[in-house]
Amino acid sequence: MIALLMAGSLATAAPAVQEEQAASDEIVVTAPGEPFAVPVAKLLKAVAAFDKDHARLAPQGILWFELSPRDPAKWEGLTAALTDGTATIPVVLDSNGRFRLPPLPPGDWTLRANRRGSSLAFRALVRTPGFDGDQRRLGDMRLHCRVNWAVQSDRYSFVQRAGFGMIGGCDTTHIAFFFRERRTIAAASLRGRSLPIGEGGHSFFAPVGMKKVGNDEIITLAFR
Repeated sequence: MIALLMAGSLATAAPAVQEEQAASDEIVVTAPGEPFAVPVAKLLKAVAAFDKDHARLAPQGILWFELSPRDPAKWEGLTAALTDGTATIPVVLDSNGRFRLPPLPPGDWTLRANRRGSSLAFRALVRTPGFDGDQRRLGDMRLHCRVNWAVQSDRYSFVQRAGFGMIGGCDTTHIAFFFRERRTIAAASLRGRSLPIGEGGHSFFAPVGMKKVGNDEIITLAFR
């Protein structure tokens, strides 16, 4: 998810976004050159945000964590595990690099992978089964926003966090929220109207703050 200042409607074209901004829903975990590692405490913030609102926004939605190489040619051999320094629990990644966080006993757990942190992209996302092809459910996008804000908010100053809350957070219409896709997007639409695409084609605008657009509305994507 990325946010740009904007007050607009579904029919209003959002400003183009730079490609490097489209990765801002990534969970920042590791200093450049260091092995991939993220404290599970950070992931539990996503779980708490998901549990708070999933019944209202995405009752059938699933919270996934997605770990993928920045170079699509380097999937082979990617492994991950949860460790507390004594016990190690292997993480099974699906074909998209996704996994669900299992219940863990008390402890200082860390998610680790066998790659440098800078070579991997890592994020939380929400998907309702059946909406992982060319369709995205708006309620999932709304919950995705809340989940990622819970994880990422400590990257921002107190003033920025307070300001985001004052304008309504993920319910605001004063910010344009863009959502990242791995594949290049050719077009996005909702109710037959085109939605803005981020510069570079790897993100699309979703009107998560528009209350008149219901959670079950579907955004349709076309990929190149």
